[in-house]
Amino acid sequence: MKKTVARYFLFGGLVVFFLTLIAFLGREFGWAPARKTPAFRRLGAAKSAIFIEEFTDFQCPACSRASGEVKKLVSDGASVSFKHRPLAMHRWALKAAIAAECAGYGGKFQPYADALFARQAEWSDSPDAPAFFNKLAAETGISGKDFSACLSAEKAKKSVWLDIAEAEGRRVDSVPAFFVNGRKAVGVSALLEEISREKK
Repeated sequence: MKKTVARYFLFGGLVVFFLTLIAFLGREFGWAPARKTPAFRRLGAAKSAIFIEEFTDFQCPACSRASGEVKKLVSDGASVSFKHRPLAMHRWALKAAIAAECAGYGGKFQPYADALFARQAEWSDSPDAPAFFNKLAAETGISGKDFSACLSAEKAKKSVWLDIAEAEGRRVDSVPAFFVNGRKAVGVSALLEEISREKK
């Protein structure tokens, strides 16, 4: 009986050890699995030879510039999956991501996201960026009541935090960052180099 109990404890210990080791290696080498993106955050053809996962931050100036390049790639036939990666150094980035997610639930993700990037200077250094987010929702045609309810609920927050967890698991520590058919590229120049490599 004692030997059986000892075997169970040994087996359990080995399982915990290997799971911990896998989690550690996943974090160290970016082996975390990709999470399925909501349909409203996917651009381009459903199937394409070029599939891009874009991790971005609405308060990041380089991300704003990169968004224009990504649109060109979509026009050229690429398929893009947009993922949130708000950085802690940006005061309003997390709230902007949640606001954009709520806009997506209202069917307005793309125009809302485009406006956040295009008008970044209007809210990035504002003491009250959430007021701008509410105003932008109204300008985009989103119900104020629905938008406010979404901001207070957990659904959008959870979706954004799941993207952040995925980004951390895949070692996305700076933005804009991309995965082109699974290959990581940080910055627009690296993105375009990967696209050229895939087309050869």
